[in-house]
Amino acid sequence: MYPQNTYNIRLIDVLDRKLVDGTTNERYIALSFVWGVSNRFCLSRKNQEDLRYANGLKDDDLPNTIRDAFEVVAGLGERFLWVDRLCILIDDELDKMDQMSKMDQIYSAAILTLVSVSGCCVNDNIAGVKPNTHQLVQHSEIIRGVEYITTQPDPVSVLEAFSWSTRG
Repeated sequence: MYPQNTYNIRLIDVLDRKLVDGTTNERYIALSFVWGVSNRFCLSRKNQEDLRYANGLKDDDLPNTIRDAFEVVAGLGERFLWVDRLCILIDDELDKMDQMSKMDQIYSAAILTLVSVSGCCVNDNIAGVKPNTHQLVQHSEIIRGVEYITTQPDPVSVLEAFSWSTRG
C-alpha cells in the first residue's frame, strides 16, 4: 500500500445523522452517483451549522440516493459516509476548489466506494437497497448446443448504459 497524505474532510455520521469534521484516516464509505440537474439539499454556509447537530440530517430533506446510502453504511456496521454534495460547501469557492482537488485521495482513502450506477439523478434509489428497486434480468447464450443462463450481465455494457459512466 502506498503512503498517502492525510486531509481534513467533512463526514456524515449516519448513526447520529449529522455532519462532523474528520480526516481521510477515518473509516468511511464514499458515495459516487449522478447529481442530475437538481441542487436540492447541498451543504452551504447557510445550513452547515444546523447539520452539525444530532438529527440535523432529516429523511425528508435527503434525496433518495443519499438516504439509501445511509441505510447501506449502517447495514454494513460502519458509521461514516462521505458524499460530495453534503461534505463540500457548494457556495464557498475556496472550500470547493480545495476539496475537489483532493477527491482522488478522498475516494482512495475510503474503505469502500458505493456506486449508484443505475441512477440518473440524486433522487433515484440505489438499486437493491429498498424492496422492488432491483430489476432481475436473465441473459442466455447457446454454446455448442447448450443454453447457459445467468443473471449477471456483461459489466462493461451495463456501465456504458448508465448516466454514471459519463461523469467527470
